[in-house]
Amino acid sequence: MNTVKIISVFILLVYWSFMISAPVVSKEFKTGGSRALNSKIDLISKVKG
Repeated sequence: MNTVKIISVFILLVYWSFMISAPVVSKEFKTGGSRALNSKIDLISKVKG
């Protein structure tokens, strides 16, 4: 019984974190997603050498 409660709380936390972060991520992709993606690719290539 106790593990069911822990699992349900964990699922709720994941759900709410997704609900909070999803609009921010979609807004980022609409405004400057390609710029952020290019900077990530540059960073990866610099790390690899």
